[in-house]
Amino acid sequence: MKMLERAQALKITPVPPYSFDHTVLRTGEDKWWKTPFEHRSTNTLWSALVYHEGVVGVKLHDSGTVEEPLIEVEVFSDGEVKADFTPQLRPALGADEDIAEFYKVAETYPYLRTAKSHLYGLKACKEDDYTLFYNVLRCLLFRRASHQKGRAMRDALIQHFGEHLHFDGKDVMFWPLPLTLVQAGEESLREVCKLGFRAPYIYVLAEAFVSHQFPHVETLRHMTAEEALNQLQQLKGVGPQTARLCTPHPLFPVTEWNAKLFSKLFFGDESHTTEQITAFVSSKFGQWQGYAFEYLMRDKEVLKKEGFF
Repeated sequence: MKMLERAQALKITPVPPYSFDHTVLRTGEDKWWKTPFEHRSTNTLWSALVYHEGVVGVKLHDSGTVEEPLIEVEVFSDGEVKADFTPQLRPALGADEDIAEFYKVAETYPYLRTAKSHLYGLKACKEDDYTLFYNVLRCLLFRRASHQKGRAMRDALIQHFGEHLHFDGKDVMFWPLPLTLVQAGEESLREVCKLGFRAPYIYVLAEAFVSHQFPHVETLRHMTAEEALNQLQQLKGVGPQTARLCTPHPLFPVTEWNAKLFSKLFFGDESHTTEQITAFVSSKFGQWQGYAFEYLMRDKEVLKKEGFF
């Protein structure tokens, strides 16, 4: 357990509308900002971020409103934090996202208009290299696994090899750093965390990150969407579905497990293919298809109750 001390305090003023509850707190099962082992209260989140190949604790406090947002931030570390954290935190919090045009698009479609009313102010948090790494890692863990099994492997990985932090009276566990996974070795990952056939994929993924063979998020963003998908699929174990779920491009990832759901929502039946659904969302939502996916998936259960699915 690393004992952290308060190292920096700052304030973030996001572009309105901005919902701290929907964007950061994300209350509910398997809804979290940076790690499954965060702590939250009504308007405060205690979490962690990677900083200079180490991990720092962050306390985020909502001091504003949806239309006049303000987030007070405290950074905790076991060493000196010299750099201003604002440039790293703003994209991680989705603070610079302007979604006025998306909301205009949403008004055209009853299901998006409904989701918007339920999740007003929800912003997409931008990925950095570590976030992309952990998103791919999570997909590999849940590959051919039940939800229960996937969660068990994920939690074991964090509990045995993750970063354990104590700050501001809270204990927070963060994902293992890539170097830690490499040092642990494939056999330990397999035996200790019960990863089975996934162990070599996780090990090779971490090895790629440590050896600078893992794609940088900014490099992927400057590629076309198709080029970025192809680049991600160069990683061992990453197929088309994982690539679409993890790419930093704003795509609507239609996969085998959600195709029937969206076929029914968009066309009224479950007969349409992933290609047809992808073509539909691309033509209707364009650059906002990533936001459309986020809002629809986050509001899925409520939309079901209201008869949209």
